[in-house]
Amino acid sequence: MRRMTIFTRLALLACVLFLGGCSKAQSLHVKPNTIDTPTAASGAAKAGFPPVDRRCVEDTDCGTHHRYLTEDGRCCYTCEYRPGSKKWVKAVMAECSKRSREGCPMKKCVAPPSPKCVAGECR
Repeated sequence: MRRMTIFTRLALLACVLFLGGCSKAQSLHVKPNTIDTPTAASGAAKAGFPPVDRRCVEDTDCGTHHRYLTEDGRCCYTCEYRPGSKKWVKAVMAECSKRSREGCPMKKCVAPPSPKCVAGECR
């Protein structure tokens, strides 16, 4: 009976350490203010994303991206999304396609709402 108690405690401890380790690993590189701003850590990151363009005429002109730049120039996924014109989103994706995603934290996020064109601006 005592063996099972020790085993149960060790299993519980392992689960707590595993889950705690995952949450820390996911937040190591997340810098919310880098979503649309270039970072200065490396030459690759200095270029950053193109300036945000939210201009639209109708909802179909709008899109979203879910990326941010790390200090070392990688393009990683985030659960935060940025609405903008489809042309701008395409430019962000083109920039990300040139960058590494190696070592980025894995994210499981809910789908964002569809962007809407409100008063000439994607939101």
